[in-house]
Amino acid sequence: MNLATSSHHYTEISEVIESKVDYRYYKRGKPKRPQYAYRFNEYNPNDTQKAYPFFTNRTITVEALNCIKYRETGTDKKDPQTIHYKNETHTGNITIPKEYLGLEGTTYIYRGHSVPAQASLPNVVCGDRCLWMWAYKNPSRPPGATAFYQCPVKVSTVQNASLPEHEVPHDVARLAAAAIAMQGRWTGRFENQDYTQHQWYASGSHWEAHGADADGVGARFAEFALGAIATMVNSNPTIKIPGHLPHLGHKVHVYYPYFAIIWSCIVGAHCIVFAITIYYARIEYRATGTSIPLGDIEPHNESQENLVQ
Repeated sequence: MNLATSSHHYTEISEVIESKVDYRYYKRGKPKRPQYAYRFNEYNPNDTQKAYPFFTNRTITVEALNCIKYRETGTDKKDPQTIHYKNETHTGNITIPKEYLGLEGTTYIYRGHSVPAQASLPNVVCGDRCLWMWAYKNPSRPPGATAFYQCPVKVSTVQNASLPEHEVPHDVARLAAAAIAMQGRWTGRFENQDYTQHQWYASGSHWEAHGADADGVGARFAEFALGAIATMVNSNPTIKIPGHLPHLGHKVHVYYPYFAIIWSCIVGAHCIVFAITIYYARIEYRATGTSIPLGDIEPHNESQENLVQ
């Protein structure tokens, strides 16, 4: 699910809540701080024409900030293949079955031995709703730099949730964080299951990370996790709003660039007509002493009587 072409950009989450556009997916546009948001909806079964807004003020966000990059330092070429990595402070290795490796592709890895909801090791868990996820840039042709990325994928709680049904539980949030690497199979004996998971995405896939920096890899983790949540929401019944619909009303908006000029001319013309009327009323009164029935324009005095005589 590619949200990049179907999402609306925002800077603050308040812009998502107040938005009037017909979007469910949003992407934060702040450089170096990629984040994706989903806006929940409701519906009234009587609104068959969907004439009324159905978006709520409930949102959930996913982000994977401050990813750690490691360079590859060697491999044993076996199957499964153990690949060694290091950076300025840490060294380690990851074992990946060769079926999840391929030229110019990207392998995403969940390194927990338990399912995401039950993960507890500090190198796997970074919070109640946060998992450390890994990505491996496979070799390319011509040879290019390979690398590992370790990203903390964090799923927020549902903002403005007012009912238990509005919440996304911790275990679901963790599963969404690990979704990009999930393939649904465990290894080992039944009594000693290992839920370490791998998924490989070929060159040209939206999820392939060649050419992306650490922030770009984090953005792919966050985008996939939000897509997993959106898929879950769409597969569940939406919340019904009881009651009858109000009658549709109408509000006139005039969008005409010359309206103000025309309106000003009309008002100005009326003012001119009124001024001319007053002017000739004064002349008529001075000439005959008879006023046009416009009310008392001037008080009667002796000087005006002398003028008439």
